[in-house]
Amino acid sequence: LSLYLDLIERGSPERSERYWAVLRKQTERLNQLIEDILSLSRLQMGKVDATLTPVDLNELVKEMVDVRREDFIATGLSLEFEGDETLPPVSAQPELLSQVVHNLLSNAFNYTDDGVVRVRVFRDAARESACFTIRDSGAGIEPEDLPHIFERFYRGEKSRSRDFGGSGLGLSIARGIVQAHGGRILLESSPGEGTRFTIRLPRA
Repeated sequence: LSLYLDLIERGSPERSERYWAVLRKQTERLNQLIEDILSLSRLQMGKVDATLTPVDLNELVKEMVDVRREDFIATGLSLEFEGDETLPPVSAQPELLSQVVHNLLSNAFNYTDDGVVRVRVFRDAARESACFTIRDSGAGIEPEDLPHIFERFYRGEKSRSRDFGGSGLGLSIARGIVQAHGGRILLESSPGEGTRFTIRLPRA
């Protein structure tokens, strides 16, 4: 950051806008990293259980899908939602659960060049759980990367070949939040065949 500040001060005026754009982008990345680290710290300190309330998972997921829909459309991607209005509520902290949906949608957005991302909310009566899946038609994950995908700061081969400005903490945070709610996050992926995340949460 200090390098670009120096360039703005000493460089030619016609290039200053370019330098300001880089500074804004780097500042956004630093802010996201700080927010992600704070999220991990809150999870480690167990600051979840005391604020759990009944949450309509169908409504929460749909709202997050609607928030991100324009981003997907702008890049030619389709974002589909299939809900279940009969779903029983789950005990959750809405802000944290929204962060899980946001992180997984961002992951699908970043690794899907074309095609569709499908989001489905459903009830698993056998396990007495409320669930949602986010499935993309993107690049998929290499088998050697799968065991590490939820590790902090881990970036697989495809991640290293692209620069999305992420902190490398999004999936780790998502798993931590789901586990703090007594749930599970499952991953299925194959190279060239896309990726599917399934989140299972206990009913309230």
